[in-house]
Amino acid sequence: MKALKIIGVLIIILIIAVFAIILNLGKIVKTGINKVVPQVTKCEAHVDDVNFNVFGGKFEIKNLVIKNPEGYKTDQAFSLGHIFVNVKMASLMSDVIEIDQVLIDAPEITYEVGLGNSNLNTILENVNSALPSSEGEEKKEEKEEKKEGGKKVVVNLVKVTNGKIGVSAKIAGGMEAPIALPDIEIKDLGKKEGGISMVQAAAVTLKTTLLSIFDVLKSSGKLLLDGAKAIGEGLTEGVKSLGDSAIEGVKSLGDGAKSLGDSAKDIKDNVKDIGKSAAEGLKNLIPGKK
Repeated sequence: MKALKIIGVLIIILIIAVFAIILNLGKIVKTGINKVVPQVTKCEAHVDDVNFNVFGGKFEIKNLVIKNPEGYKTDQAFSLGHIFVNVKMASLMSDVIEIDQVLIDAPEITYEVGLGNSNLNTILENVNSALPSSEGEEKKEEKEEKKEGGKKVVVNLVKVTNGKIGVSAKIAGGMEAPIALPDIEIKDLGKKEGGISMVQAAAVTLKTTLLSIFDVLKSSGKLLLDGAKAIGEGLTEGVKSLGDSAIEGVKSLGDGAKSLGDSAKDIKDNVKDIGKSAAEGLKNLIPGKK
């Protein structure tokens, strides 16, 4: 009887502990994001808040900001206003957490060129360094995870929608020219491996997103160059027109001066004729002068 009471108390404690963990999952996820994202990007990052719906198994991650690497002038590289995560609740107590969907809606990305590189390319290099490059490194990482007791995840779908890229570069006159980012989908993330670490999941998602951004920028680069070329041609035509106008103005001024000179000559000749006529008249008026 006493043993049953002890078991009952332990079950109650376990239930309370489970509910405490579930109710604090928002804070746990927030702490995890603030730890994992800087580890992957090697940039400052923070999330404002994480809300969790216990009954629906849904997380809402609000305002995740990833700052730029050192040396860049724009405020941040990524601003992710809303991320929605649907988790299978039954998997939370297992070693592999199954996530149905991660929806990243309306992310704002800033692409800044400088220092012989770009902010996004620097972040991509950092992300690549966070991913295992060989089978040996993967096994080493697995051993470390088991040692630390870290959970793995499988993500059925990651979707990025309504994204915008702001290009900040000298070619754009220092202004940000917004470019639409096509929707991105990553399916069965970590499924083949039987689960991957949170760091790997974040790194793969970021890498895929960055590569898609570079594809868009590559195709949009011609538009930026054409725009710069058009501006240059416009300035050239403007200077040429100004030069032509100046030449015409000087020519007109020269013609005016010539006309003025001709007029002065006519006046001189007229004065000379008047003087000659007056002299003849005076000569006739003086007696004895013929």
